[in-house]
Amino acid sequence: APTLRRGTGYEGWLSSYVEQLVEQCPPDDADLIVAGHPLDAVTDAKLFERYPNLHVVPHTTTIDLLELVDCVISDYSTIALSAGLLGKPVLHFVPDIETYRVSPGLNVDVLEDERIVASANAQEIMRAALDCEMRNRAQEGYWAFTSEYFANDCTNATRRIAAFVADLL
Repeated sequence: APTLRRGTGYEGWLSSYVEQLVEQCPPDDADLIVAGHPLDAVTDAKLFERYPNLHVVPHTTTIDLLELVDCVISDYSTIALSAGLLGKPVLHFVPDIETYRVSPGLNVDVLEDERIVASANAQEIMRAALDCEMRNRAQEGYWAFTSEYFANDCTNATRRIAAFVADLL
């Protein structure tokens, strides 16, 4: 479930990143479901022919798929926070992190936080996704991260937003 990328150097990026992951995903052990950004799609249809364990679920939002999956692999997408709040193991596949750090920039550098399982290497990410013990460690670490990230009072959000808007008026 990656975030959207636009600009020079990102042509075909999603197909490339997906292929790196699915090459490390044994077809008898797991399925890789791609839930790209609504404005982006895996453009290489041949990938789905070559890899029978690679799927896209059409007409379904990423958020709706979260309940159904065993593990979420993302990059810098905020969908990872939603997955973390649901208690899903979250792994970060970040092959372009050096470029992404510069533009558009990161709110959280996933390679810098020891609680987060992240790598630019597809083999490492898929190994973690397929290994139960590593997936459990990823789940615990990401739960600790999301718990701290959302440690502020999250109650009465609607009331607080309305009060903020009313103050602006």
